[in-house]
Formats: sequence, structure tokens, C-alpha cells
Amino acid sequence: MSDSASHAAASHAAHAHQGPSYFTIFLLLIVMTGVTVGVSYINFGTAAGVLIALAIATFKASLVAMFFMHLKTEVRSLYIVVGFPMLLMVVMFVALLIEKF
Repeated sequence: MSDSASHAAASHAAHAHQGPSYFTIFLLLIVMTGVTVGVSYINFGTAAGVLIALAIATFKASLVAMFFMHLKTEVRSLYIVVGFPMLLMVVMFVALLIEKF
């Protein structure tokens, strides 16, 4: 085997996917979509229904970001850069919901 081929194989092995498979995450996303549809038929009231839908959507978005966008293996500083605006967004949603009801 040439040096470049062995280097490519070693590089690929170092970046091998760890954790659940893509298919497992895909199945979990399908199940959560079914949960979303099922929950939509239950009358929780407007505010609670919106909060439940946002919680499920946030969970599904975090799965996509962590596994399909490979953010699970990123450095911690990325969490600060992304986490703070997300926290502000949640505060704004809650403030709007409180103001509405």
C-alpha cells in the first residue's frame, strides 16, 4: 500500500463516526415527528400546546445539529457562541407568550 493510501486510511479511521448511526437518528426523528402529530390532537390549551411543540422541535433540531451537522464533536467555544443567542431567543419567546396570555 502506498504512503498516501495508508495516510488516507488512517485519517479516515481517526474521523470515524462514533455514537448512534445515522439511520438510528433518522428513525428517532421519524418517531418524534409522529409524537408531534399525536400531541397536536390533544388539547393542552394554546400556551401549553405551543410550549410542547417548541420543546419537541428543539429536541429534533438538536439531534440534527449534533449528529448530521457534526456539532457534537466541536469545541466548547462554539457552544457559547451558539448557546447565548439561543438562550436569548427562548427568553424572547417566553416574554411574547406571557404578554399574549
